[in-house]
Amino acid sequence: MKVVKTLAVVLAVVLLAGFVCIMFLPIDTFVAKRSAGFKGYDVPTSYTDSIYRYYYNKLGEKEQEAYRLVYAALSDDSAKEFPKQIVIPNLSDKELEAMYTSLSYDNPELFFLGNKCSMTRIGSINYFVPQYLMSHKDYEKKWSQVTSAAQKLLGSIPGTATTEYAKELFLHDYLVQNCEYDESYDNDVYTMYGVLVNGRANCEGYSRTMQYLLRTLGIYNYLAVGNAEGEKDSFAGHMWNIVKIDGNMYNLDVTWDDYAVMELVDFPDNSVSHVYFNMSTADISRNRTTDDQTLWADCVMPSYGYFKNKGLYFSSYNAVTEQSMKDAIVESLSTGYNSVEFAFSDRASYDSAFDILVTRGSMYNIILSANRQVAAGLRVDPSSVQYAMDENNLVLRFFFLR
Repeated sequence: MKVVKTLAVVLAVVLLAGFVCIMFLPIDTFVAKRSAGFKGYDVPTSYTDSIYRYYYNKLGEKEQEAYRLVYAALSDDSAKEFPKQIVIPNLSDKELEAMYTSLSYDNPELFFLGNKCSMTRIGSINYFVPQYLMSHKDYEKKWSQVTSAAQKLLGSIPGTATTEYAKELFLHDYLVQNCEYDESYDNDVYTMYGVLVNGRANCEGYSRTMQYLLRTLGIYNYLAVGNAEGEKDSFAGHMWNIVKIDGNMYNLDVTWDDYAVMELVDFPDNSVSHVYFNMSTADISRNRTTDDQTLWADCVMPSYGYFKNKGLYFSSYNAVTEQSMKDAIVESLSTGYNSVEFAFSDRASYDSAFDILVTRGSMYNIILSANRQVAAGLRVDPSSVQYAMDENNLVLRFFFLR
């Protein structure tokens, strides 16, 4: 799992004698606002889209003021170059870090920013100094490509997808099918550009892209940052989304629905996993942690809504279960996919299904039966089946070879 970039700040102080006389004046916020006005920045006293600024809403008043000033300067549409420094109120190291982290997490469009910043004080005037990963010209070009791709994707949502759930599902499946997990340190893999233009990203890129797309649709969501279990029970930095779908809060991890089992089998296909599509905190916390428990505290609704809606969630193994599994395989093969996954309500039903399907070999007969219901060119080899076991989430996934 790719480690999420760590944001860092440096505080530099320069005291110039020529400015000492100003130190006795109440200039903190006043000077910052006046400087913004001179430069033509439109700095709001509050945000009309404040609901989507989860991290902004957690800041103190002074940090929020600095956030608004910096965001206004960085978002200046008339600028030809990024500002080298921005006047802000005086912040401590901790306040500066909180402000910059919040600015980054709330605004996926600011992918031109690096993971470091500093604050310089000249006399009594404090300057925020950002780090840039690209020129303003390069960003404008990339941003144009991103918005074009996003508009095309959002415009392709079927008219039948009228609920928030249906729109979220469409976007989730599109990103999984059209983006590949990338462990490199290339700057683009952390961004929407990596996902929507290059088709390669890490967890941060997936999450920020989903954040932007859902927000554009008016669906409340924000980033969740923590640690996820990797190889040999180790934990590494990870990012996913918290989403509000049809009135309920869930954890949504597009990344883990894309790559989690792909390296475990010899012939994976491009069909979408839905294990981490709208999970409760109780379930997803089996393999991840977060330093801020309030991030996911409201995700209390049961997981596996997708499996339940599709008839792929089972509490026992019987004739009805077997028929549902066969129908699911027929549907998967008919659409050109070579895998299917099933979720179970408890360990006993999971173990029972594994014993019947794998140990006793019943999956062979189910596939034979499913093959009779699809065109000859879509049939798979019942003797060439691989499976992946997700014992944390009680999900079995089967992969077929045509």
